[in-house]
Amino acid sequence: PILQDNVTQPAYYSYFLHGNVGGPINKNASYFFSVFARNQPDQSISEAIDPASVTLNRSGNAVGTSINEAIANPGSRLDLSPRVDIQLGQANTLTIRYEYNRDVDTNGGLGTYSLPLQAVNTHDEENEIQLSDSLVLSKNLVDDIRFRYQRIRNQETPVSNLPSFGVQQTFTDGGANTQNIQDHENDYEV
Repeated sequence: PILQDNVTQPAYYSYFLHGNVGGPINKNASYFFSVFARNQPDQSISEAIDPASVTLNRSGNAVGTSINEAIANPGSRLDLSPRVDIQLGQANTLTIRYEYNRDVDTNGGLGTYSLPLQAVNTHDEENEIQLSDSLVLSKNLVDDIRFRYQRIRNQETPVSNLPSFGVQQTFTDGGANTQNIQDHENDYEV
């Protein structure tokens, strides 16, 4: 599509894949597998004033040459989740589940007046394993033992480490407001 002033609007679209499958492995075991994937080649739009052209008009307002640009902001997500159920006895079932989640975003965090050096790249990963053993002790009593381990790794990296500066409603330039951020967690639950 063409916008005003013969500026072409950047394309916006997403690819999704979602599916699951499951069934018996043998007479005492079954499986289930789920997958979700998304690829989003997005764009962030910058409508700022070129910092090199800024001057003050008679009213004291900043004016200058407009910058209208689309900055590539692709993102992707992947979620995988296999599960196996095993009947260990007439009244005992073991369930093993694994989950993997990954979320990646490039050139994120840009606003209307942000210039490209303000962007940040994020990479988040989570691995989780769950074990559950259900034992029917009687018609009124069930023993359910569960264990969960979760490993989380989140990382945010700025495109630039320069100091950030800006003029209100005109532009924001220099590095991102945040710097390198890493969050590493290992969670156990019984």
